[in-house]
Amino acid sequence: MISNFLRVLPVIGLSLFLLAGTQIGCRHVKNPSIRVDQYKHTIRVACVGDSITWGDKLEDHDYNCYPAVLGRVLGSKFETRNLA
Repeated sequence: MISNFLRVLPVIGLSLFLLAGTQIGCRHVKNPSIRVDQYKHTIRVACVGDSITWGDKLEDHDYNCYPAVLGRVLGSKFETRNLA
């Protein structure tokens, strides 16, 4: 289980960085950044990728794939979808 988590840790880190509110390409939006606790609705995250995103060769890939792990790390305010 630990080795599987270490395989997806860099991807989780990158996903969290992207969720942190980088403002590249958002100049037309008046206020592109918003705090999670101020947002009223569920925040949806689409995880698009290949077999690593899908969780190929993982035991119980529906639970151990990185989109599922990311969803548990982010908490109930976020909904992650595995679109691999």
